[in-house]
Amino acid sequence: MLRILCFLCCLLNALHAQVTWFPPINLSATGQTALEPQVTIDVAGNAIAIWRRSNGVNLIIQAATKLFGGDWSTPVDLSAPGQNALEPQIAVNPAGNAIAIWTRNSIIQAATKSFGDGWSTPIDVFDPGQPAQRPQIAVDAAGNGIAVCERSNGTNSIIQTATKPFGGNWSTPVDLSAPGQSAVRPQVVVDPIGNAVAIWRRNNGVNDIIQAATKLFGENWSTPVDLSAAGQDADFAQVAVDPAGNAVAVWLRNLITQAATKPFKNNWSTPVDLSDVGLTIFTPQITLDPAGNGVAIWTRSNGANFIIQPSQELSQKYFNTIFAP
Repeated sequence: MLRILCFLCCLLNALHAQVTWFPPINLSATGQTALEPQVTIDVAGNAIAIWRRSNGVNLIIQAATKLFGGDWSTPVDLSAPGQNALEPQIAVNPAGNAIAIWTRNSIIQAATKSFGDGWSTPIDVFDPGQPAQRPQIAVDAAGNGIAVCERSNGTNSIIQTATKPFGGNWSTPVDLSAPGQSAVRPQVVVDPIGNAVAIWRRNNGVNDIIQAATKLFGENWSTPVDLSAAGQDADFAQVAVDPAGNAVAVWLRNLITQAATKPFKNNWSTPVDLSDVGLTIFTPQITLDPAGNGVAIWTRSNGANFIIQPSQELSQKYFNTIFAP
C-alpha cells in the first residue's frame, strides 16, 4: 500500500509540474514575407502548420509537419505558382489525416494529406467563373471534410458548401444562404460523427443578421434560420460544437456579445447577452469542452484601453447547464 501511495504522489507531482515551452524556431524560410499562419494537431500530438509566403513573384501556400517528439519538416509548397494564394485553413482528424484549403486567383482550392504520406495535388473545390473567398474547413473523426466559402452568384455574395468523404472526391457545391441579399463571413464546425453547423452574416434588406444551418451526417443541409434579432446589425459570428452535437454560437450585436445554444436535433435558443452594455465590443470567440461546458471571450473597451474579457459567470452558471439532461 505504501508503494502505491508513493507512486500516486509522484504521479500527482508530475501532473502539477510546471510546463516548459521549447524555444521558438523558424518554420518559413527567410528572404520573403510569410503571413496568415494556422496550426492543427491530432490526438497523438503530430502537428501540421500552414501559411502563405511570397516566392518573390506570387503568394503561395506552404505547410510543414511535425511528428510528436520530432522536428519540423522542411516546408513544402501546396499551391502552384503563377497566381496569388492566400487565406489558408487546415483541419485534421484524430488519425492525422488532413485537409488544407485556400483561395487562389479568387478560386477555392484544397489538398489532402493522409497520415505518413505527402500532400495531394490541389484541386478546385468550388466552381470557377465567379470570385470566391474566406474558405473554412472542418473534418470529422473519420476524415470526412466539409468546406464553406463566400462566393458571388453574379449579383450577391452567397454562402456555399461542399463535402468530401475520406478518400473520395469533393461533392458538387450547394448554396446555403438564400439569394437576394449578400451573405458573408462563413464558419463551419463538425462533431466527431459528421454532424455539421454552419453560420454566417446575411443582410435582410435592413440589417445584417446572423444565420445558421445544420447538417446531420448523410443528410442534406437544413433551411437557414435567423439567430440574431432584426433591428440592429450583427456580425463576427463564431460557432462551436461538442462531441454530442450540441452547438453554441456567439456574435456581436449593437456592441454587445450575444449567444444562442442548440441542443443536438433541437432548435436554437433565444439569444442572450453575455457582455455588459455601454462600451465597445470586438471579436467574440467560443469554445466547448467534451461535456458541453463553454467559455466565450471577447475584446472590450474599458474607456481607456481594450481589454480581454471572458464570460466567467455565464461559463460557470449558464453554459454548464445548457446541455443538462
